Amino acid sequence: MVTRPPSFYKKEPPPHNLTVCKGVKNVLLDRETAEFMLYSEVASDLYNWLQDAEVPEEAFYSTLVRVRSRMAHNGLAQFGIKI
Repeated sequence: MVTRPPSFYKKEPPPHNLTVCKGVKNVLLDRETAEFMLYSEVASDLYNWLQDAEVPEEAFYSTLVRVRSRMAHNGLAQFGIKI
């Protein structure tokens, strides 16, 4: 496990105007969601933004699952997201 130093600086807002959610660090994903997390610009930007978090996977998975479910319901264009 990699230990990251605590952040003592003011962090920029999350990329793509995302609302970051906290959840579990172990998940079971369908193929489309897994591919979204692997290949989308949104996932890549969020991953980089979370690098100084204590447990980044807790926020990474839950935030992207939420984004993905909203995209499936409302369509991609509303979020301005490219996969």
